[in-house]
Amino acid sequence: MSAPEVFPEAMGTRALRRILVARRVWVLIGTVIGVLGAVVTILVLPSTATVSALVNIAAVTTDPAPQDRSASNLVDMSTEVQIARSSLTAARAAEMLGQGWETTHLRESAEVTGDAEGTIVRISFTSTDEEEARRAADALATAYLEVRTSLVRDRVEAVAGSIDTELDALRDQLSEALAAAQAAGEGSPERAAALAQEETLRTRIQTLSTRRASLYDITSDSGQVITPASDATVWWAPSRRTVLLGGTAAGVVLGLVLAGVRQSLARRPSGPEELSEVLGVPVWRADVTTTGTQRWDAAAQLAEFAAQGLGRCALLGEATSPDAPDLEEAFARVGGGSGGGSHQGGRSGGVKVVDIALPRAQLLRALPGVRSVVLAVSPRWRTVELRHLVDDLVATGREPIGAVMVEEGR
Repeated sequence: MSAPEVFPEAMGTRALRRILVARRVWVLIGTVIGVLGAVVTILVLPSTATVSALVNIAAVTTDPAPQDRSASNLVDMSTEVQIARSSLTAARAAEMLGQGWETTHLRESAEVTGDAEGTIVRISFTSTDEEEARRAADALATAYLEVRTSLVRDRVEAVAGSIDTELDALRDQLSEALAAAQAAGEGSPERAAALAQEETLRTRIQTLSTRRASLYDITSDSGQVITPASDATVWWAPSRRTVLLGGTAAGVVLGLVLAGVRQSLARRPSGPEELSEVLGVPVWRADVTTTGTQRWDAAAQLAEFAAQGLGRCALLGEATSPDAPDLEEAFARVGGGSGGGSHQGGRSGGVKVVDIALPRAQLLRALPGVRSVVLAVSPRWRTVELRHLVDDLVATGREPIGAVMVEEGR
């Protein structure tokens, strides 16, 4: 038959686990505080919905697009983002949305990003109302395309006007060249020069006319909303799940801190594990599978083994503990004698029994010739008292070899 043993352990994983088990109530309290804090945060802080509209913009230029360049290379994304963020776009969107919408509010609540390697512009809007966010994002996307179309149309009209002015001047020069060619004599140098000028002017006119005709119809090719906000996924912030998880994690950390603080402030060992740590010796438990004196037989046997080679052994126990008679009898049987020793310093067989509650000087005087001791203490003992007891025993040449935890007496 063997008795469970608890040995002193270093402050490692097992020790931390033991502390957490012993102070689990504090960990639970910290966790509950964290969860409650997360719930309060969710209830107090307003949740905001963010919805995005995706716009695919076309590369609109006043010149025909080169065949060897992609559309993304023809789009200045930084300019497009600024157009989407502009007051012009926000004002147009406010007109679409109707009364109650302000340009400033639209600009402050909107965010625009662009794909530098592509032609996609993302227009996002954040609001405490999901439907409001969807309407605003769609209005901004539509307004952006309208403003973009208007700006490019103005540019095209300006270029077209410049080309028309140049064409008028070239036609006037062509008329003058034709008149000069008719007035010059056949085969004369003047006629040859006029004909050469005529050919150059006609080529130039043809080039400008072709360019004028190749200007894009930007009213149908400025871009398209490929994903309206009304069909997009809404993102809520703060995320309730994230807040709850964060609050729970923070609560667990708080609980661990509280458990550590409570452990450091504990005045008494919480169980055999802490008792073993305080005394620096193994703690032998009672055998719960039996009753009476036999509960302590294994502990007494282990004590005898531990005391071998150390000389005479003493049992320092609490005379008022309900476990005292059975414990002394068990140690007496292992020692080969019978019980009934005096608690002032009697013997139970080969083991001297001394009342641990005696004044310290009297207790130490009651241990003549003793070189090893077993402590039988109850949960009423404070940590500092136990450490002082061990220090006094070691100082007088008595070595603690083990301990048992007994029931507290009245």
